[in-house]
Parts: sequence; structure tokens; C-alpha cells
Amino acid sequence: MKKTFTILCVILLFIPFLPNTVTADASPPKPIEITGEITVSVNEDNSYTVNTGVITQDHYIRFLWGDNTSSSWLGPENETAIYVGIDHFWNKSGIYSVVAQISYYSDGRNASESEPLTVFVGYLKMNRHSSKYFAKIDIENCADKYIEDITWNVTVKPINKALLFTSGEISNSFTYIGIGKEKTINSGLVFGFGYINITVSVYSPTIGKTITKIFPAFLLFFNVI
Repeated sequence: MKKTFTILCVILLFIPFLPNTVTADASPPKPIEITGEITVSVNEDNSYTVNTGVITQDHYIRFLWGDNTSSSWLGPENETAIYVGIDHFWNKSGIYSVVAQISYYSDGRNASESEPLTVFVGYLKMNRHSSKYFAKIDIENCADKYIEDITWNVTVKPINKALLFTSGEISNSFTYIGIGKEKTINSGLVFGFGYINITVSVYSPTIGKTITKIFPAFLLFFNVI
């Protein structure tokens, strides 16, 4: 009896040091989000990253690109791999929903899936650069046709207790953007200090959906950095 008790104590002592194991049919927590460029050209390579959140066991990750292709199962990634990224390009214009899957198994069974990231390929590209007095965003037509009847809106919001003394919001429109051409749009006047989000929404019947993109920036008085 005493010997049995001693063996049991030794087993209990070493249990915390045993490697993590996956219980049968376990599913990992849902990934938090995918980040990456949402306005791209056809055949333009971009990196997409999934934030897996806190996972305490080795796991595998796969990206589904919305064009009937996917990555292989990447891994095993250990529990410290919170961000995992991979490059992808689309060879045809369209609107694609990218999702990431996480599984404890190399064959992907019982995978959990992220919310989709919508990527607009071969329509309009939006880029921001540092500026004064206004947030400036370049809108480029990367399609093989004119994009017409474009309406747009820019809003500027403070984050992390930043100070913003002007609204920075403005809406306008233009008739078209030619193939390979770009136009620059400005926010309203901005003045303040701290981190801000610049949200740009663009709509055209040529695309059929509103493209909304958020640009984080730092506002130093009149300077948008």
C-alpha cells in the first residue's frame, strides 16, 4: 500500500512537467483577426498576418484566399507564435474574402476560423502619405477600365486620448479616374496632438461595393505623420 502511494505521489509530481497534449477532437480558440492590404493590384504580392490570440499548445495555420486556393497547413507553431504571416497575390480582379483557420492537427480537423478580411483586387488602391493641415490620400485606378461616378468620405477620429480640435470630416465626388491614373483627396482641416484614425470610404457603381480603409496616423499640431 505504501509503495502504491509513493508511485502515485511521483506521478502527480511530474504531471506539470509533461508536454502539452491535445484532447480528442479539441478545437482551438477563434483567431482574433487578419491584417493586410485590402486594396491591391492584380498580381501584386502582399503579406497577410493572422493574430491567433493566446493559444497554449502547438497548432497549425492555414489561409483561404477566396479564389479557390489556400496555403498549406503551416506549422506546427508553438504557443509563442501569436502573429503568423504569409504572402499571396491574385491573378484576376475581384472582391475576395480571406480567412485564417487554426487547428491542433496537421490535417486541419476541428479547425476554428477567423472573421473574413475583404480584399479588393484590381479596382482602386488607396495610400496615405505624411502631410500638413489635411490628411492626404492618393486613390489610384489599378483596373483595366475607367472607374466612374466616385463618391468619397474622409473622417478623422482621435484614439488613445488624443486631442483633436477640428472635425476633419469631408465628403465629395469626382466623375472618373482614368486607367493607371490617380487623384488625391484631402480631409478637412486637422489640428491637435496624438494618435488618430483616418477612415476613407469610396464608392463607385463600377465596383458595386463601398471600400473602407482605416489609416492610423500621428497628429502633431498641423502635421499628419
